[in-house]
Amino acid sequence: MSPSCAIATCKQLSFALCNCCQQNICFFHLQEHHDILYSKLNPLGDELNVLSERLQTMDIQKKVSGCHQKLEQWRLDCHRKIEHLFEQKSQELDQLLLSKEKNNKKKLSNYIQNYLNFTMINK
Repeated sequence: MSPSCAIATCKQLSFALCNCCQQNICFFHLQEHHDILYSKLNPLGDELNVLSERLQTMDIQKKVSGCHQKLEQWRLDCHRKIEHLFEQKSQELDQLLLSKEKNNKKKLSNYIQNYLNFTMINK
């Protein structure tokens, strides 16, 4: 004997087994059950159509191009920062070398002056 229809208020014997939801449905409710399932498919189909249209109209090259432009700007900014830092450190090095040279000249001058003073006194 066939099981009863899955519709709670129905006392009929089932006519078919729905492959989608695995419910037993009588002949009278089969179309109604089909319509309910089909109505759930329509919004899903609409969503798929919208997504398909969005994918077709999406310009990947434009988006990638924008990313490349941002990446190129980042590269240029980094190069500018490195050049600025290089110039700054180069100037600091030049100042340090000038300071050392000036200090060494002063020491040498003092040494020569002391030497001359010493030789003049001892003559």
